[in-house]
Amino acid sequence: FNEDGVYFAIFTSTFATVSSADAGLYTFIVQDDGVDTNIQMSRQMSGTTDTGSGATSGLISVAAGSQITVQVTSDNVSDTDDLSLMDLQLTVFKVG
Repeated sequence: FNEDGVYFAIFTSTFATVSSADAGLYTFIVQDDGVDTNIQMSRQMSGTTDTGSGATSGLISVAAGSQITVQVTSDNVSDTDDLSLMDLQLTVFKVG
């Protein structure tokens, strides 16, 4: 980002689990320089090659030079869940 300000972020995604072992809760978190923002969505997946989608949006205060990213986590503590991202879009524009 070239300047400080308030930005509106819109995140959409379509995704699928890879196998039955991948059942669980997946959370998509928009981050500002690696720090979680309040722009998040969660989806419970069955793991039987389940396909899902979701969207979320919100306002974030961003400093010049920030990097906005999306992190995906699951509730599987052994970190063995696999998720196939079929479509992911993150749109951010300045509103103030």
